[in-house]
Amino acid sequence: MLTQSREHLRRNGMTYASHMRFAAYYGALCIWSGLLLLVHAVVPACFQAVGSRLVRRLSQSFGHDGSELQDHEAGSIW
Repeated sequence: MLTQSREHLRRNGMTYASHMRFAAYYGALCIWSGLLLLVHAVVPACFQAVGSRLVRRLSQSFGHDGSELQDHEAGSIW
């Protein structure tokens, strides 16, 4: 696990601290957006653009080519 973590950080050009900030920020953003989308599911007039804004932001931050996704086995989110 330690070797895989080091390799992941190296591939992404990040330190442990910068990776932690990045991952925690986007994790919190996804949780907050998810909560707003649950409200949107019940009241469609609320938070109409949250989903598209989240997808756009994630796409810009992680790259359009999905290269980070290729590091994982197909179908696995872990």
